[in-house]
Amino acid sequence: MYTSLIKMEFSYFLLIFGLLFTGVHGQKICWDSKWYNESVTLRNGSNYEHQPVSVLDKICTQGSVIAAQCKDIKGEPFNVNFNDTNNHIYVVCDHINGLICHPYPHIPYATCLDYAIRYGCRCPPITSTVGSHLLLEDAIEVKCTASHWNISVNMSRLQMKYHSVKPTDIFLGSEKCQGHLDNSILLFQQSFNTCSTSEKFNTDMNIYKNNLFYIVFDPVRPYVVLKHEWTFNVECDVNANEVTSSHVEHITEVHNASFTSHYRLTMTYYNDVNFLHRISGNPLKVVLGENVFVKVYTTLPDWDTKMILDTCYTRPSGTNTSAMDVTLIKQGCEVDRNTHIISQSTHETRFVYKDFKYFNNNGGLDIFCNATFCHTSDFSARCTQACKHTVS
Repeated sequence: MYTSLIKMEFSYFLLIFGLLFTGVHGQKICWDSKWYNESVTLRNGSNYEHQPVSVLDKICTQGSVIAAQCKDIKGEPFNVNFNDTNNHIYVVCDHINGLICHPYPHIPYATCLDYAIRYGCRCPPITSTVGSHLLLEDAIEVKCTASHWNISVNMSRLQMKYHSVKPTDIFLGSEKCQGHLDNSILLFQQSFNTCSTSEKFNTDMNIYKNNLFYIVFDPVRPYVVLKHEWTFNVECDVNANEVTSSHVEHITEVHNASFTSHYRLTMTYYNDVNFLHRISGNPLKVVLGENVFVKVYTTLPDWDTKMILDTCYTRPSGTNTSAMDVTLIKQGCEVDRNTHIISQSTHETRFVYKDFKYFNNNGGLDIFCNATFCHTSDFSARCTQACKHTVS
């Protein structure tokens, strides 16, 4: 019976394994920058990651996804199926089935790691200029009339340099001002009195200024920016001859974060899973979209006292209201899909979150963590380090 179960499990694995190699050979793949990690390892040791069709259909600007890559929290990306005889697991990773990991049946303590998955699209065809050498000026043309903008963005060229960019990621002055697509050309023809265009009147000319920006918002929390790739400043100088000029400013996205401590807590930040390379400075400077490893601890010398981490959340810097709070951990539970508790002890909790920013807030964000301190002999619900509610 045991042998037959093994054969059935591996037959299923081999069937799924064969699905990976159906139609993507020889095609150049452009990978989406977003990693999906929306599930955790189940009690039976299995792990699954797969997005619905409504999500997959929005990833590629042309056609459907054609490939997938997977990784665990500390591993290199892979896009092959494999049978891990050391850890007694087998893993499927492809764009049809998503990520599927199962432990060997009847092997005690065999369990899958916590995996993430991202998807790949067909790369846009390269026509004349190699993508790595393209400038934004090669893809964006700025013109204007006496009353409105006439900005053209060649999406085919832009996608040669920024493979995952979509027309819905480009804005003029405001998140409410998007262009309309005409074949592969994204057009912005808004009036000067809209989209936060500024104006300055001189004797000889009127000067209008605005900017295009490439931003990716969180689909669940539209006020959270996951990625800010560049800003392209545009200027229109209108005189009798209707002269037009443009200027470009590239922004390397660096994000600030500061911290507040409670109950004699200390928070330190690291850029590696081993907590060896500390991020120093105040405010802290963190690259948007990268993992930030956080250690929350107390320096109390009293080992008869234990620290129970309850809640961690973020708030736009300089605000006093909770309207835009993003909760990372609540009542000891991970509630943000990009936050994961790594380890916990009586005086320390380590977790990782993916850095983000709030839209229209350049002051960074503040991170707050709250903890309770109890005697080590107190095992009441309040003084036990555990997830204290069911996360939906």
